[in-house]
Formats: sequence, structure tokens, C-alpha cells
Amino acid sequence: MLGPILPMVGKSRRQETPAADVRIAADPDVLTAATEQNDRMSGRRRVDVVAVAGAMLTVMSAVVYIWLIRDQGDQPLAWVLGVMLCGAALAGYGARITSPQRRTALLFAGVLLTGLGVLALLSIGAPIIAAGVLCLISGARTRPVGGT
Repeated sequence: MLGPILPMVGKSRRQETPAADVRIAADPDVLTAATEQNDRMSGRRRVDVVAVAGAMLTVMSAVVYIWLIRDQGDQPLAWVLGVMLCGAALAGYGARITSPQRRTALLFAGVLLTGLGVLALLSIGAPIIAAGVLCLISGARTRPVGGT
């Protein structure tokens, strides 16, 4: 009765079917799903909280800018809104840890927002500068694409 069980002692499933493991390892969808599950189980974040804070601060600053300018009876400048929304979009893209050009997007968003904040320093520039600095910090903490 123990005869059929004894040949299995010391063998794992991986030793029995190496071809199946190679097929699974070659499938990028399986690897991505396994990586995401591993990240969730280990507690790693899939988003950068600092970059999310920079994006949210930029969007809130844009809303306040529109409200302030309309309250004064003027129209918001399209280029200012364009720079703010572009910075928020780049920060949102860079907030995802797995984004391919994350560092470039965050550094570019930081430069755009910090520059705009300096120009608008006498009105709503302080929160825009803060959002830009958050993006620059997050981009500086990110490893370059080369992996060094």
C-alpha cells in the first residue's frame, strides 16, 4: 500500500513538470498578476503617496484659482490652467510605481509647477510651489529607468 506513495517522497511538483513552469514564467500576464498579489500580501504600495499629494494639491489649487478669478469678475487664464492641469496629470501618472517614465514625468511636473508657483507667488503661488516640491521630491526618490 505504501509503494505508490514512496516514489513521490522528496519530489515536488516543480520537479515533475518543468515545461509547465517555463510556460507560466514566460507569460507576462501571469507574472504581473503574481507580482501584484505578492505586493498586496507583503504590504508594498502600488502608488507613491507623495506624488498623489502633489497631484491633489495641484487640482485643489486649480479649483481655488478658478473660484478666485471668477469672484473678481475676470476669466481664468487658459495657459495657467493648462500648466496646472498638465502638472497634475503628470504627477498622477508618476504616482503609479510601475509607470515606465515615472521619474521623468514627476521631475517635469515639479519644474512646471514650481515655475508657475514662482510666477503666481503673490496670489496662489505658495500651494503650487508646495505641489511642485512634492513632485520633485517624489521624482528624486525614484530610481532611474536604467535601474542604478
